[in-house]
Amino acid sequence: MTPRAWLAASVMALGCGPLASAPVDPEPSLPSPDHQARFAAAPGTEDRPSETLPDAEAAAARRLAAADRAAHTAFPKALEARTAAALPADASGLLGRNQRWGEMFSPRFQLGAGAALRIALAAERRDAAQRAFRAVEVATEAIDDDGAVSSRVPDTVSGGAQPNVTDLASGAAFFLGDACLGAVALEADVERDRVSSQARRQEVRSRLAAAARWLADRHDLLERADRKAPNRLLYDALAFRGGALLVDDAVERRRLDNLADAFTRRALDLQRADGVFVEAGGHDTSYQAVALAVGEDLLLVSRADDPSTDRLASSLERAASWLAGRVGPDGRVDSTGNRRTCAGGESFLGEPKRLDLVKVFSGLVATGVRTGSAASDAARRIERWVGENRGRDPCFP
Repeated sequence: MTPRAWLAASVMALGCGPLASAPVDPEPSLPSPDHQARFAAAPGTEDRPSETLPDAEAAAARRLAAADRAAHTAFPKALEARTAAALPADASGLLGRNQRWGEMFSPRFQLGAGAALRIALAAERRDAAQRAFRAVEVATEAIDDDGAVSSRVPDTVSGGAQPNVTDLASGAAFFLGDACLGAVALEADVERDRVSSQARRQEVRSRLAAAARWLADRHDLLERADRKAPNRLLYDALAFRGGALLVDDAVERRRLDNLADAFTRRALDLQRADGVFVEAGGHDTSYQAVALAVGEDLLLVSRADDPSTDRLASSLERAASWLAGRVGPDGRVDSTGNRRTCAGGESFLGEPKRLDLVKVFSGLVATGVRTGSAASDAARRIERWVGENRGRDPCFP
């Protein structure tokens, strides 16, 4: 099946939250490609998107529903456990560093709320979907009426320094695509009114659309800052593609789609022939996984006539093949030679960057479920390794 044909019945997965909290699923098999095709058109799936949605959003919503249900069928325990771990602990809706610091400092730290919402919908867990939506909603409260996305960090952490204009754009890009896809999935779900009122959903969608327009006016900042980081270029592309689904004006939608294509091409230009997305002059299993997971999400909401669609699909398959080759028979992910994480030595806000097993797992699941490739077998091995090595440093050797 070609990538263009696949888009009509695509399936993928997106993960979030600490993989270390996921129990081991002992079932060794993954749905076959034939099963995936049947599941993509399973009864109920085609009924989810509202007939009132614009065509592009309705089509993306159908792909999201099929993808997330297929992923949940393949890895139900792991996805539900990881989603539960990614939900806000209380009614504040705060996640990650925002929760740790006690208030909304940046929507960037709400990244993953949209993915949690999608999996909660696929699992038909309404309570979890309500909590995930609140995490998306509270992030949009940091978006001004003109679409400006505010971000800050505690002075005790930053030493008094605050994000500059490029940091603000980057923080918005990290969060926006994930949140937009969550909003699209929810609006198409038949249970949407039991998750949130229409008024709350519309306010979230309106703020996300405004943020996408604001970010488009700052695309040059992202181009300069992210030109050598393929994972960030793909985050940028997803932000523009997701935002395009929510804006009403056709000219604005076309502008956002064109930006998504441009950033996608820039990211793919940074991939080696062996599938590695080059970070800091070499490979990095963690950032390879980030690029893979974000890229699969981007592929899912791309249209068949998007110029970058076919190239993106084949690029992701090569990326997954390389990454799967770094997963040992026991499920341990080899971080030898990582240029940024683990021995690579980078840090963020004073914390060393470690191997992100969540992204490694979810990226491989995404490609494996979409293509029926060996990537899914590598994901199963990782799942088992985590279950047997809770709390162990994932950096290896």
